[in-house]
Amino acid sequence: MMQRLLGGVAGGAAPGSDAGQPVNEAPKDLKGLAQLAFGQGREADAQRLILGHLVAEGDDAEPLLSMVKFAPQLREPRWALRWGVGLDADYDSDPLPIREGMSSPNTGGSRGFGGPGGGSEEPRAGGGGGPQFGPGGGFGNAGTPRTPSGEFDYYTGQWGKSLLAEYAARYADGRFGSAFAGVELSPAPPANPAAGFGGGGFAGGGRPSPGAGGFGGPPPGIGGPPPGIGGPPPGIGGPPPGIGGPPPGAGGPPPGIGGPPPGIGGPPPGVGGPPRGFGPSAGSGPGGGAPAGAAGTGAVASAGEMIAPGLVYMGKGGWKKLLAEAKKRELDYLIVFSIDVAKNTKTGYVSNDTKMNVYNVSSGELITSSKKLNNVTVYRAIQEGESASEEVEKALEPVWRFIDEKVALQEMPNLTRENVANRIAQLLTRDGELPLQQMAEIRAYYGRGLIDDEELAKAYDILAGDQGLVLVSGSQKERRNAVARWMPSEQ
Repeated sequence: MMQRLLGGVAGGAAPGSDAGQPVNEAPKDLKGLAQLAFGQGREADAQRLILGHLVAEGDDAEPLLSMVKFAPQLREPRWALRWGVGLDADYDSDPLPIREGMSSPNTGGSRGFGGPGGGSEEPRAGGGGGPQFGPGGGFGNAGTPRTPSGEFDYYTGQWGKSLLAEYAARYADGRFGSAFAGVELSPAPPANPAAGFGGGGFAGGGRPSPGAGGFGGPPPGIGGPPPGIGGPPPGIGGPPPGIGGPPPGAGGPPPGIGGPPPGIGGPPPGVGGPPRGFGPSAGSGPGGGAPAGAAGTGAVASAGEMIAPGLVYMGKGGWKKLLAEAKKRELDYLIVFSIDVAKNTKTGYVSNDTKMNVYNVSSGELITSSKKLNNVTVYRAIQEGESASEEVEKALEPVWRFIDEKVALQEMPNLTRENVANRIAQLLTRDGELPLQQMAEIRAYYGRGLIDDEELAKAYDILAGDQGLVLVSGSQKERRNAVARWMPSEQ
């Protein structure tokens, strides 16, 4: 089955990859398939494939296994942070967001909006090739943006431009992970290559549905320890002290995975309690992603596509709905632009109050927020010689400072075998999570010499049954087939 997967893909090497494969030649391994999927914008599929690579492809996976980092706010190891961005907005007419060179947000009469830098840069459905607005200010007559990027720009203006620029800088230097470093998004994503996998695609035929033993977690029978285990491995006793435990010096385990890494100390500012530790994940829902367009209530059917490498556009909707969709997609963080728009019928001004909020998806907690800016206020500041981009950057500066200090990936702390034994015991008792994530992390500890062959085999046996033993001692072909059940199927 996996042989058909690796031999039936047309469409060339992964965009931006260093695989050096000729055009129309199939990727040679799961890493190549992951890069291909990522380049096509299929973020959820790419994440599954890269985990399959880490677990099943032995020595070939060692370079990436060794690049695992520590996510301080999540307090877990990661190869990449998974981000989403959405719009909490219910205003269907032109929201007149802050833009560089914006014209007056007064919609009364002929206001000439759409001057230098004004208006959305995305052509609307049914329109021509440039920005279009309806008479007297563009309230809906030109239609809605045609793409996720267009809708995002239409509602966020300079806010969105600043976010994408700052995000791109951090993504490029590895602060958000390096699992897909160098892979660029294709301008127009082609069809899922799984369509050429030979009829059934991966094991199991068609795409599993969330909650049906498919994308949401382990297959039937692997949801917890097998019969007879009854709990953590012998000698563990109870939930081990994990990263969610007391800080060093408070009577708990030593620094490292037994407690927050040095310098973290406790929950970050603005978080109501400690972030998710090395315990069962809160609210982790079925993975694999919601159907296209399921996020929010916007008109863009392809919500769920990446608008930047690793940044998934979630569409429009209330923040609670966006957060629920982000949980289904197993994202780590969700950025929500809260956009409140109102038109003063007496003055003709469209007042737009926007701020940016960042949520920890697993806990659902708001971890940091920007200052709120009003478009009329910023327009008046522009008339006095100020810059719209500088106003937005000042509003966002504390958010990026928090992200750099508390969210961006760091080097793994120094670990002892006892730290790792405690961590693995907790991983083995988690329910409802994709076992590949746990197995990849455990494999990384093995590569660092922190567990031995017997401990690796025992953990894999608990997580994947007989297939776990294949993943420890089988051939590469057998190992690839063993992870096929968790790989994305044809669309």
